[in-house]
Amino acid sequence: MAEGHFVENLDREVHFVKSMDKVRREYMILSDEIRRRQREAEEEGLAKGLAKGIAKGIALGEKKGLEKAQLEIIKRMLQKGQSIADIADQTGISEEEIARLTKLP
Repeated sequence: MAEGHFVENLDREVHFVKSMDKVRREYMILSDEIRRRQREAEEEGLAKGLAKGIAKGIALGEKKGLEKAQLEIIKRMLQKGQSIADIADQTGISEEEIARLTKLP
């Protein structure tokens, strides 16, 4: 009878170890999946941030390019003797903006 009890206990322990091994494997699979999703989210975040930064850079470059072109036109018009009021009327640029542009370095 002691042998039967021993075998039952041994069977329970073997079953417990096997179930723990299954839990360990599931844990490892879930850990790998979590790390994979974190990498994907990080890559997606970096891609979005890069795209946003590029868009801002392009917008800033366009603005600076437009200001430079406007400044060159205004300078030529001033050199030809046109008044700021006439330049504002002809270009649609306000007199304040013309004053600001002509004060740029």
